[in-house]
Amino acid sequence: MANNKKSIIGIVGSPGSGKSSVSQEFEKAGCAVINADHINHELMTHPDVISEIVEAFGQAILNPDGQIDRKILGDLVFKEKKALDKLNNIVHPRIFEREKELIEQYQSDPNIKAIVLDVPLLLEVGQQSWCNAIIYVHADQEVRHQRLQESKGWDLEKIKNVEKQQLTLDIKQEISDHMISNNSSISDLAKQTAKILPLILEK
Repeated sequence: MANNKKSIIGIVGSPGSGKSSVSQEFEKAGCAVINADHINHELMTHPDVISEIVEAFGQAILNPDGQIDRKILGDLVFKEKKALDKLNNIVHPRIFEREKELIEQYQSDPNIKAIVLDVPLLLEVGQQSWCNAIIYVHADQEVRHQRLQESKGWDLEKIKNVEKQQLTLDIKQEISDHMISNNSSISDLAKQTAKILPLILEK
């Protein structure tokens, strides 16, 4: 898939590093962003997906409205790899299908410079093969943890459980073509993306 006419850029990094903030800067610069979390949230409301998840994990993961309780499900799957694998087997094929549809749509849009994949487990599920370039987003551990505590209410145990399910930062950085540091301001992010985007588009 990486041979498409528009470059496909994969964004990787640890939870809390600010991958979505980096993606937003690329969007401002004229790129289309495909956000796997948004696709996943939408899928979680589909009756067939709800049915499969209930079959796999039981009625306890539903809220009183009959919808998936994301917190209960998240706490469950990030404590046990088998549970996470079970969930991924249900949602990942559907996420991939939707991502491919969006890529095809964006490839034919002359107003879009490149396509950005904001996918939390991009390397873990092998989607680097879709990409022309991988960007590693770095942020110090203290900064990442503070962001996750403030934005998601995650405690240290939850953060460690989530991080354990992912490749190490050394591996992510080694696989990547470019690095963006995200310890400071949005204006600093904008400057870094403005430097990297032309390098990717030139190839």
